[in-house]
Amino acid sequence: MVTRIDELLKAVYAEQDQKRVAELRALQAQINPHFLYNTLDMIKWTALIQKANNAAEMVSLLSRLLRISLGKPEETVTVEEEIEHVQCYLGIQKFRFNYNIETEFEMDDDVRLLQTPKLILQPIVENAMIHAFADQESGGRITISCCKVPGQGVRFEVADNGKGMDPAFARSLLTEPIPGAGKTGGIGLANVDERIKLICGKMYGIEIQSEPGIGTTIRIMLPLMT
Repeated sequence: MVTRIDELLKAVYAEQDQKRVAELRALQAQINPHFLYNTLDMIKWTALIQKANNAAEMVSLLSRLLRISLGKPEETVTVEEEIEHVQCYLGIQKFRFNYNIETEFEMDDDVRLLQTPKLILQPIVENAMIHAFADQESGGRITISCCKVPGQGVRFEVADNGKGMDPAFARSLLTEPIPGAGKTGGIGLANVDERIKLICGKMYGIEIQSEPGIGTTIRIMLPLMT
């Protein structure tokens, strides 16, 4: 009977592990298609109308972006690759919308080769672009940084000087969809937070700090992964 119980327990653990992998892949799959299809469509029209170098630059950026997001079956990439991914995304968005948001990147040398769940920055930056600066024509700024936190792990920060939001509403974004996100193709912060917890453990994930009229800072805590 003890042997049978042990076999049943192993079967349950295996089933739960398979369920976790399936959930992770399903969540990750939500992030790519909408942005990919729209970008490819824009590249096509840019090439047809402009017949200029912009199309080639967009293709180059998209190729680099896809290399990181789709080119590897692993669920993690290096911090350096994750930063490069969001830089490519922003480069493509500049062509698509000609926006005037200033972006700044800060990355400590000792975190460059550490591992991070992939595709966690782009959805956050996308939501900032769509919602934080909706009524702001100029002066927008997004700062993206990554550093080690002694005794805690690795921390990403995405800070903007947009319109901000009520702190209670900001907290609700980790459990509820962003209003209108389905219409814009945006991926909710709850999605990113859930993927981080699936990969790294429930003690890691997203924290939001926001104040109306001041801006929003989103922190992502991760373990040290080499």
